Amino acid sequence: RGTNYAIPNEEKYSTPSCGGTGQVCGEGKESYGVQVNVETQIVIIIIITVLATASVVSGLNRGIVNLSRVNFALGMSLLLMVLFLGETYFCLDSIVQAFGYYLWYILKISFHTDAFERLGGKDMGLGGAPDGKGGSDSWLSGWTIFYWGWWISWGPFVGTFLAKISKGRTLREFILGTLIVPSLYSFIWFGVFGAEGIRMQRMADASGVCSAAYAGNASLCTSSEEGQVSSKCAAYSSQYSTAYKESVGMGYTPDCVLDPAYHAGYGKCKEFAWTRYVAVGDMCVESTSWVSVPCGTAGVDPTALSAVPTTGPCAGKITSEMVSADSASKTFNHFSGSLPSCFVPAQDGIVCLYNQGTTDIFFDQLASYGPRGFSDMLCIIGMIALLMYFITSSDSASFVVDI
Repeated sequence: RGTNYAIPNEEKYSTPSCGGTGQVCGEGKESYGVQVNVETQIVIIIIITVLATASVVSGLNRGIVNLSRVNFALGMSLLLMVLFLGETYFCLDSIVQAFGYYLWYILKISFHTDAFERLGGKDMGLGGAPDGKGGSDSWLSGWTIFYWGWWISWGPFVGTFLAKISKGRTLREFILGTLIVPSLYSFIWFGVFGAEGIRMQRMADASGVCSAAYAGNASLCTSSEEGQVSSKCAAYSSQYSTAYKESVGMGYTPDCVLDPAYHAGYGKCKEFAWTRYVAVGDMCVESTSWVSVPCGTAGVDPTALSAVPTTGPCAGKITSEMVSADSASKTFNHFSGSLPSCFVPAQDGIVCLYNQGTTDIFFDQLASYGPRGFSDMLCIIGMIALLMYFITSSDSASFVVDI
């Protein structure tokens, strides 16, 4: 959340990566921790290779299958924690909605070839978009065609591996277990993490956290004795004090008081059970309804009644004590005095994902679901799952080569 807790908050470690070199530091500066360089990458490759080799040597029914089961369990634990710690119903709705869009557009996008993008810009003279808003033809070659080649190259390995581990299965079981179920699981996985990532970005945009992140003023971040303030601290809501958020409006301004018992005080108006006399035909009956608690200087009291009625069915039943704002037995004008401010500061767990690097987004999302210790656990599970994914995918290819 914008603080490098593992790096001491000392001047000599102000540039712990030494400009990305890990070695060439300025005067009085020192590198700190494991650096991102060729040596570190070689060590990681060696570790993954040794573990993958040990798994392959131990055989299909001992090494590969057990690693795959453990990795699947880790992935499922992450998936379920994100699903139930986040907006569960929103994630489920998003999965269903996105799946419907996929089925609706699959035929259309299957025939999309970026035909008009091949004409280039409007000034290239081949008939490009006159409004200058035409796209580039690099998307099709950089993604679609590239991944065609990617999966075609993996086809022999994956096909042979699946055939080996599916020995004795029927064709129906093979299709169900290798095509249908994995595809549906992928929809669920990307639906949950994608929905939560989009929700996070929308909150960061709506609250103004992203505006501060794009400005990149690290001097506004809150210093911590527990570690070094990150150079990207401006992208994290927790780096700003409540007073600063109020001064710049980093938060939300609903038209009602938010319910503190719902989602930690976000997402729903606080409601008040309003019991009073109302006219129903020729009768005056007691009625109870729920009204939203107003806020702000422009808030309107939904329980307002300017004077005691002198005519109609409720004349005589509604007394001056019921109308007086100072009366303990009032049933009207509950919010006639000064109303609380409508401003609600942005949650500390918000991070502007769009301002982060690709490799940071996954862990920043996981870190938003709890305090430091719990979020660290989620990130460690994520790192182990990624490591074991590379090991198990390497195992499948190595196993095919051995065959």
